[in-house]
Amino acid sequence: MYQALYRKYRPLQFSDVVGQQAVTRTLVGQITAGKVGHAYLFTGTRGTGKTTCAKIFARAVNCEHPQNGNPCNECAACRGILEGSVTDVFEIDAASNNSVDNVRELREDVIYTPALVKYKVYIIDEVHRMSGPAFDALLKTIEEPPSHVIFILATTELHKVPATILSRCQRFDFRRIDAPDIADRLQYVAACENIDLTEEAAAMLARMGQGSMRDALSLLERATALEGRVDAAAVGDLLGLCDPHGMLGALKAMAAGDTASVLRFLNDMWRASKDISRLLSEMAVLLRDAALVDVAPDLVAASRSAEETAALKDIMQTMGKGRLLYSLETLQKGMRDIALTADSRVMTEITLMRMCDPKLTTAPASLVARVEALEKGAPPTLVQKEAPPVTESVPLPEPPPIEPPAPKKTPAPAATPVDQKNWQVALDVLRQGGRQDVLAMLMEHTPTIEGDRLVFAVESGFTRMRLEQEAVRNAILDAMKKADGKTYTMRFVDPGKPKMKAADPMDDLLAMPDITVEE
Repeated sequence: MYQALYRKYRPLQFSDVVGQQAVTRTLVGQITAGKVGHAYLFTGTRGTGKTTCAKIFARAVNCEHPQNGNPCNECAACRGILEGSVTDVFEIDAASNNSVDNVRELREDVIYTPALVKYKVYIIDEVHRMSGPAFDALLKTIEEPPSHVIFILATTELHKVPATILSRCQRFDFRRIDAPDIADRLQYVAACENIDLTEEAAAMLARMGQGSMRDALSLLERATALEGRVDAAAVGDLLGLCDPHGMLGALKAMAAGDTASVLRFLNDMWRASKDISRLLSEMAVLLRDAALVDVAPDLVAASRSAEETAALKDIMQTMGKGRLLYSLETLQKGMRDIALTADSRVMTEITLMRMCDPKLTTAPASLVARVEALEKGAPPTLVQKEAPPVTESVPLPEPPPIEPPAPKKTPAPAATPVDQKNWQVALDVLRQGGRQDVLAMLMEHTPTIEGDRLVFAVESGFTRMRLEQEAVRNAILDAMKKADGKTYTMRFVDPGKPKMKAADPMDDLLAMPDITVEE
């Protein structure tokens, strides 16, 4: 019967486990020294080797001829555990055995000595899925189990495990596996399966695995359906990924402000039926790597080839840090907007156009990018020439008449950007209240705050008319009051006019009757 690659090539010894040397070294030391604990907790993201190490540990403690802490996998105990015929090693799924009754059955079973091997080993996977009463019922058994019982708990969500359980277990953290280590393992499996896998394709699969060896092997298994050489282009077509070289070319065009080339690239990907959300995710990863290639190059070199690293450096030098961060923020906002719209292509094109030209928006990150561009291309500072000396023949100008000082004016409140956290809370309040019509209008109109006023710069007359409706106005003001507890009024200005002039409180002061000042 056919076996999946991640099952067929599951490590049989601690030395074969990839990327978890700190964990395996400690477990081997305990087994060699005969200081095996009674309860272990393995935590980490999926596909990092928690269950694999638990099974190796169960064989190692029961092996008749252990080899430096590793199981021999040849004795009757090892073969029985591998074949699943030894009833003293239990693999329990906590998602389907999470009740008090299940724990009661376990407590009744642990008192009996093992029938075929030295230790009874209970491997409880996804232990965080157990209920609170079930944890309470298991607590005493884990604290003081019989000498022939070992518990191994595995979880991907450590924060859901009670502290009372954590304090009674030896905790081992399984970290995400580095992409180069995953790529090397993929090359080994491909060689065993007679798959012609290129290094670039292996690196792409390793990145898509996101630190999970099981996910990467599952992706490789899909690639085995390809005939002939498995390269990066073939893997991209099979998995719906974008061509990495084409993506880098699109980013170079974006850095140069070539909007037309970027939109043509999007059109080609659209016609090839590529997933738009996956495309934007890959673009975000490349922009992140471009931002890090200057400050932390070692983080990028571990998962990128020398050619890709050089291309990312060129993009970084062309765009600058300010524009890179602006592009990342714009891309993240665009991905959120695409999830709320029916036509994802139009919103993607708008997002890419904004990334190509920061002048299309007045967001703070855009202003930083534009200032950075001006500083790069700013002309050298001019040296002022000294004024010619004044001779006696040139009459000095008469000093201007001294005028009485003008009365002091109350300064207008400064316009400040709205706090993004409060604004997101207000949008969530509107979303929960079912005001999707209001959300659609506010996506492109983020207000500023002037004193106790929310100032919206709205160009469209239709949008402004809708926002001025009493029901819509009250919904927005109530949402902002729930966000930061303040009471606001609303004001609208034309984007083509200065906002401070439209919101100047001196208008109200000048409308007051004249006040006579006695001398």
